[in-house]
Amino acid sequence: MPSKTFIVRAHARTIHTRPVTFICAKCHQATTRECYPGTPPKYCLNCAPKKKKASASRTPEKGMFKPTHHLVAHRTGEQIPVCLETSPDPGWFWVRTALDWFSGESIIQYHRQKGLYSRDKPLEDYSLEEIASETET
Repeated sequence: MPSKTFIVRAHARTIHTRPVTFICAKCHQATTRECYPGTPPKYCLNCAPKKKKASASRTPEKGMFKPTHHLVAHRTGEQIPVCLETSPDPGWFWVRTALDWFSGESIIQYHRQKGLYSRDKPLEDYSLEEIASETET
């Protein structure tokens, strides 16, 4: 039985297919297919309309999270791996943790001259430190 595994924030969820029997809307024949949960298909494989090819303008999916900096809390010394992503505002970057990377949401922004901000308030007890690349010796 085919399955798909999805990463959902803190855990992985595996969804399995199940056999579904339905009447094709075009040829009116009873058909059984392995389908994922959701709306059952309307057409058998012979009558199904051809899918459109993906256009080149489609935005690519995000790859794996690769931290480039550490968000350092000065009071505790905690170092949180983060990645900088360009913001629509010139000169600003979104500071993304691993969870923020896949959800696409972050409340922390960074500007090279102004520093770190969270919801338009400066984060004075935090700083960014670049992670040294592994190729450097």
